[in-house]
Amino acid sequence: MSEQFQDQGGLASMDPRPLVRWLTSALMTRLFAPAGVDKRRAAAEKQRIKQGAPHRVEYFHQVDDGYSHLAVQGLQRLAERYDIELECHLVGGPRGKNVAEPELLSQLSRYDAFHVAPEYGLEFPDHPVTPDPALVQLASEILVAQGTGDFIACAAEVGTALWAGDESALQSLASAASGTGASTGSTISRSASPHWVSTASRDSR
Repeated sequence: MSEQFQDQGGLASMDPRPLVRWLTSALMTRLFAPAGVDKRRAAAEKQRIKQGAPHRVEYFHQVDDGYSHLAVQGLQRLAERYDIELECHLVGGPRGKNVAEPELLSQLSRYDAFHVAPEYGLEFPDHPVTPDPALVQLASEILVAQGTGDFIACAAEVGTALWAGDESALQSLASAASGTGASTGSTISRSASPHWVSTASRDSR
């Protein structure tokens, strides 16, 4: 499968020099040693308690990504099970030299999602091709118009309609979203509780 990938060069090289490989390994080992990670977590928790801040989980959702459609189906259960503040971000696909073969990555997300979903009681159709860009845009506009609570409730429904190619269902959801007073197709930042921060597209995660 390696012949399907192209070396990006520079820091993104998949075959760095031995010295760079060793230095990277040494640095990562030091940064993520269990004792150091536990110490940083304890310090962060102490600071959170001192500030009276909630436990916050940030979720990044890419409308046309298979993994995202699986993840969003579990958001409601996550919010109900844990005492957390859920902050949702609507993002575009990853771009740049650090992204090797983005089209293949998208294809694999759909392949993986289809095969993994049944094992977790989730749903994802057999969808070998990318979804219609016009429907992706419409789905994004619907989600941009949501507050966090509404996003959690409708994102899976929006994704189901998108992956089924059901334009009429998306149009119905768009009509309902327009009644919230939010402008579609624009960047929105809200501080409603739980927090919702969304962008119609971003260059990276």
